[in-house]
Amino acid sequence: MKVLTPAVLLMLGLSACLTTAAGSQSFPQQGAPRGASADSLRAAIQFIQQERYKEAEGKLLEAVKLDPSSAQAYFYLGVATQKLGRPAEAEGYFRRSLELGPRSVNTLYNLGVLLLEEGKAGEAAGYLEKANRAGPPSPDIYVSLIRAYLESKQQDRALELAATVDGKLRDSAAYQLALGQCFLDHGLTEQAIGSLKAADRLMPKQPEIVLPLAAAYLQQNDASRAEAVLATVSQAAGSTAEYHRLRAAIDILAGNKADALAEISRAVELAPDNPSYLLTQARYEQKYGEQQKAVAILEKAEQLAPSSPEIPYSIAVSYFVADDFAIAAQYLKRSLALQPENDRAIFLLGLTEFSQSQSAAADQHLRRAVELQPGNPYYHCFLGMMLISTEKNTGQYVEAQKEIERSIQLRPSYALAHYQLGRLLVRENDYAAARRELEKAVTLQAAFPEAYFQLAHAYTRLGEKEKAKAALAEFQKYHAEEYSERQEVLKQAQKAVQGQ
Repeated sequence: MKVLTPAVLLMLGLSACLTTAAGSQSFPQQGAPRGASADSLRAAIQFIQQERYKEAEGKLLEAVKLDPSSAQAYFYLGVATQKLGRPAEAEGYFRRSLELGPRSVNTLYNLGVLLLEEGKAGEAAGYLEKANRAGPPSPDIYVSLIRAYLESKQQDRALELAATVDGKLRDSAAYQLALGQCFLDHGLTEQAIGSLKAADRLMPKQPEIVLPLAAAYLQQNDASRAEAVLATVSQAAGSTAEYHRLRAAIDILAGNKADALAEISRAVELAPDNPSYLLTQARYEQKYGEQQKAVAILEKAEQLAPSSPEIPYSIAVSYFVADDFAIAAQYLKRSLALQPENDRAIFLLGLTEFSQSQSAAADQHLRRAVELQPGNPYYHCFLGMMLISTEKNTGQYVEAQKEIERSIQLRPSYALAHYQLGRLLVRENDYAAARRELEKAVTLQAAFPEAYFQLAHAYTRLGEKEKAKAALAEFQKYHAEEYSERQEVLKQAQKAVQGQ
């Protein structure tokens, strides 16, 4: 349950504008509005309260025609046009309102949130900082500013602001909930858990707090704690879709396929128009190898959310796993048209191009994925694997080894990277080092037949015949076969995206 989504933030801004964002008058004191302009403005505010935004816009246009210096009228024009789905016009009206009333907390805040929604987090932060300085402490402004810092790659500033927040806000369950959800949405799981636990202490056993807390635990793959906190709201939240989605995630971690599918189906039944639940249901079907079912579900989700980049990306995953690389590439390009810097779509497009022998394009996209997310061990590993399979010179081979070693540095428990490094070392005839890496791979992932095959080869070269025989027996136990370099990349890539 996303308690503080962008839409909710905008609603908070609207609610604030009808009084003030910080609880006190934020517009310049110019005296009470008089005459026809004031009548139009009052009528417009009533229309906004009634969510009759088109009628409000008409009255506000009358108001600014009668009084072009009315900061309030321009502000409410921004609110109305934003609600009518015209963000560019709304931005212009908010900016005009600020020209007339530069210290308006409401306008600074709403413009900042609007810019956040347009992906202009750095610029949004500037306006939200001004809003924060202009009035008393406001939870809405603090959380929006923290979000702006996170989305403009200023994580240190975000955490510093969160740590130095006013004491009264720190003791507010609503603030801690909003902050926890913000951290959760941005992958800061530890911080999210801290804030959500604080909210739970202040207001125990509230579903709107406990459900995101359970989601945070699940991001850490901590099913036991997620299940424990969910149990505290089973009666209050047991009939909600989000409760069943979280139960499904717990069952997935426990390996309970039937229960997981039943729980996510129940979530979809309770909220059939929620594309995120359909997306989750489709991903479970993908995980269990039902690609046709997954695509059918995702097509329903796409009808509900045609502008979501996640849905065409997920459809591409199913086609990629099914070896239909050309169609997968089409969907990935659709996803990237909606979100050009989506590193996962760029990464998968690179693998899709590699599968179609488009080596140059694949190299470009895999490198771009690494550039966007340099701390992702999977990207480094697969870039290294691709470089090995398309090796043209010694320099490329050396680079491949560096990429795989970097993957291990980022995630020492990544069995595939140890296996790939072991294969490289076998090719370099460094059998002792290869043995160490391959033994590490099978320790981390016992059911890894390809690693046993390479390990048998290394043992043979080192004269350890009994170990070689045992390793080969493990390989044969899985009825495995050795793959070419290209086949190996695709096989491991399909495993990776199917199990995401």
